[in-house]
Amino acid sequence: IGAFTGNSIYNFNNLFDNAMIYSFEPSQKNFKVLKKNTKSISSCRIANLAVSNKDGKIISYENNWGPTSSTKKISNNLNKKFYDKRFKYLGKNEINKTYKVGSVKIDTFVVNNKIKNIDILKIDTQGNEYDVLLGAQKILNLKKVEFIIIEMIIDGYYQSKSNLGKIDNLLSSNGFELYGIYDIIKQPMMQIHQLDALYFK
Repeated sequence: IGAFTGNSIYNFNNLFDNAMIYSFEPSQKNFKVLKKNTKSISSCRIANLAVSNKDGKIISYENNWGPTSSTKKISNNLNKKFYDKRFKYLGKNEINKTYKVGSVKIDTFVVNNKIKNIDILKIDTQGNEYDVLLGAQKILNLKKVEFIIIEMIIDGYYQSKSNLGKIDNLLSSNGFELYGIYDIIKQPMMQIHQLDALYFK
């Protein structure tokens, strides 16, 4: 969930034989590249959709820096200014396009596509992780998911930042345990910018 241009798809496809991979990317620009990059992977199904806590439409923000495009607005705080300065060769990261994109709850998608179980649920949605999990309450309760990998940006780069405590409480209430935290990226003042968390049932 949040496929960007297909990096994780390649990794999972190489790691697991005969894996069926469902991928979602709301950014129109990123999706064009994703479609091209995955055309040779027959076991991959891609959708130009956002995954959230509702079915219907949601606003998508296309940013100058493609990996940061999201359904959440980037902020203009000190954290963002720090990264603009650090990666100034990319130019200032600003929203250059806003549009509505289809949105689906994972609960709805699983029912509509008759998916019996999900071995690995990977979420990398640039600040929208909690809403994704809210839209997956049925499959989490029914124990249809074994592992969850979540990338969280927790330093306020987006106006709606990931909240590790809320996400942990939600998953714990559904019987998931935190296995480990990986790939921690810090700012020079040692504030954590982002991290990956692995949960299992």
